[in-house]
Amino acid sequence: MTKPPPSDDLEVGLAVEIEMKGDQGTGRLTYGTIVVILTLDRHHPHSIKVRLQDDQAGRVKKVAGLTTEELARLSMDLDIKPIPKIEDKHNKFEFYQYDVRIENLTSGAVESRKAAEGITRSVRKRFAVAMCAFGNDSPRGFVHLRIRVDGTLGGLERDKKMDNFADYDYSFANHIRNTLEAFLWDRVLIMRNIRIRFRRADGKTICTVRVLPAARPLYLHAAKEQTFYVRSSTPRAERLADPQVQFRHIKSRFPDYG
Repeated sequence: MTKPPPSDDLEVGLAVEIEMKGDQGTGRLTYGTIVVILTLDRHHPHSIKVRLQDDQAGRVKKVAGLTTEELARLSMDLDIKPIPKIEDKHNKFEFYQYDVRIENLTSGAVESRKAAEGITRSVRKRFAVAMCAFGNDSPRGFVHLRIRVDGTLGGLERDKKMDNFADYDYSFANHIRNTLEAFLWDRVLIMRNIRIRFRRADGKTICTVRVLPAARPLYLHAAKEQTFYVRSSTPRAERLADPQVQFRHIKSRFPDYG
């Protein structure tokens, strides 16, 4: 019997065959597309539990019609990766720099400009926090820019206009890399472990940024302090402020570090 896949090999939008509770021991499997990964651990003795697009839930027994090599390609190739409908342990929705609060500023020109810069920096920081958390986790992660928390597409057109980027794939992408370097201070990770892909969907431009696990602890640098984030079970980025908790995580996640 084929070994059930770990959660690292499962993605929202992937076609799988599950065993529902009422079908245990019968050999009957149900086909469908994953909309939520319910099991938080990487492995489970009875396989990973998911919910399908028709709201049926069960444990994944195999990925429908895909070899191991094809499954790996689907997970890594951003050109064919489905756009998720909801956030999960592998996918996070964020904005990049535009925020509607900027349009609501009513003070003087200088004050408005400073306030707008502060808002923009805070939005970029949230993006960097998400990337930092994925880098410190063991599976890969994907941050999708300009998808709202409810899964609707916002589009990056206003973000592009804010800085008059000439294009997406070069000017905008380089700006994203520079932003990450300013917050994360790890050029090697940014060049080797991060891939940026802009795509059109429903007439809007979004960006998927894939980050592979970092080789060493990754810190966020802001306001003259460095902070350490990991992915939590919610799923979201969780700051490990307790030095002992942080030490234990680093020792477990980066056993060869230091």
